[in-house]
Amino acid sequence: MVVDKEYQGKGIGKRLIKRAQEVILKETETAIIRIETTSQKQYAHARYLYRRMGFTEAERIANFYFSGDGLMIFSKEIKNERS
Repeated sequence: MVVDKEYQGKGIGKRLIKRAQEVILKETETAIIRIETTSQKQYAHARYLYRRMGFTEAERIANFYFSGDGLMIFSKEIKNERS
């Protein structure tokens, strides 16, 4: 998921994540969502959003993409409210 810089900070990313969760829960009672991103500073706003949306950092692999740029994996378990 990517939101153009021009539109960041307007709630679009939050709405996309919420909508994705709704769609997933129409198909199953529970699920674990995994998000992978880079550790680069310019993606700090995205990582902040994931944490605010209830995702936790599940794994970090240093220098995954190149020296100084690691892979960060976030996850969140979601459940249907009627479960």
